[in-house]
Formats: sequence, C-alpha cells, structure tokens
Amino acid sequence: GKAPVLLSQLRKDAIRQSILDHTLATTPTTPNENEQQADTIAQDAFQIWTNARHAAIPSHFAHSVLPSLHTLRTTLSSTKPNHNHPVLIGAITDGNSDPRLVPALTEFFDFCVNAEGVGVGKPNRKIYEAAIGQVVARGELRDLFGDLDLSKEGSVDVVYDRIGPWWVHVGDDFIKDIVAAKDMGMRSIWCRELIQVGGEEEEKKRVGS
Repeated sequence: GKAPVLLSQLRKDAIRQSILDHTLATTPTTPNENEQQADTIAQDAFQIWTNARHAAIPSHFAHSVLPSLHTLRTTLSSTKPNHNHPVLIGAITDGNSDPRLVPALTEFFDFCVNAEGVGVGKPNRKIYEAAIGQVVARGELRDLFGDLDLSKEGSVDVVYDRIGPWWVHVGDDFIKDIVAAKDMGMRSIWCRELIQVGGEEEEKKRVGS
C-alpha cells in the first residue's frame, strides 16, 4: 500500500532548514553548532505548533460530539448475557493529532492509532489491524478474543470473524473509512455531517454571489 506522507517530519525539516539558512547568513558559527542549534529550535517550534493544534480542536467539534461520547462511555454496555464489557473508544487517523491530548476528549479515548506510527494510511488494512491489536491486548476483553497473537498467520482472520458484533467504526470518508471497515468485518457509520455542512456553505456562497 501507499505509505503516508510523514508530515510531522516534513514540518520539522522545513523549520530546521529555515533556521540553518538564516544562521549561515547571519552567524559565524561552525556547521556542527548550527545543526545542533537548528535541531533544538525545530523540535521546540514543532512542539509549540502541536500544542496549539490540539488546543484549537475543540473549536471545530462536530455538533453534540461531547454528549455523544459521554453517552457511549457511561450508559452503553454489553447486551450479551453474562458479559459486562467496557465500551472502548479509539481513533484511527491519517493525521498526527491524538484526541487523548485534548483535555475535553482525554477521558473518552482509550487508544489512538495514526498513519505515521504504522507506516501506512487508510484504507490499508494494516492501520486497522494496529487498532485491533490495541483492543485485543486488553485483558478485560480476553473472553472475546482469547490469547490471539496478531503476529501469527491466521490470527487476524480469526479476529475479523469476531469483530462484527462488537466493533463500530465511525468515519466521514466513504472509501477510507466505510468500505475499509466493512472489509475488516466491522460495522460502520458514515458520518457526513461535516461534509454536508461544508457543501451547504459553498452552495450558499455560490447562490449568494
């Protein structure tokens, strides 16, 4: 599958190169000193950007996202007899954000899998398998998945057969989210709210112009 663009590294490299270009033109230091200073500043600058990005996420929440997450976390439980499984919530993303780093979302998310960490992006099966691995590894779900080892041939297929009744994938991209989730045996919900809002706004602009 196609590897994801490593945007985090690209941004760090761009900051680093800008610092090096500026330093070479203004400061008579050795190349080694320049590179060390550029690395430090690039890391610090990227962390500031990352913090600001996560701080801005709440202003872009979809409608009712927090009440919905609260309902999932607190009121839903397994309907299977003799089972009392927790409702786990995770994120599978092609980006590099992590909902667990957003204070308003921290309490709701149990795991986050991103394309940069896995090495491939959606709809590649490997990023979904990484998410499955996060869930299978949890002791409280051992009676659902047993001691399956996803590194062993055939184990993943066994997990797929057991995913259907338990896993619901919510996404806004029909191919990367909905089709990919169906291929993994997951149930899915196509969330088109943000897409529809964007389309309606564009239509209003077009009509009003």
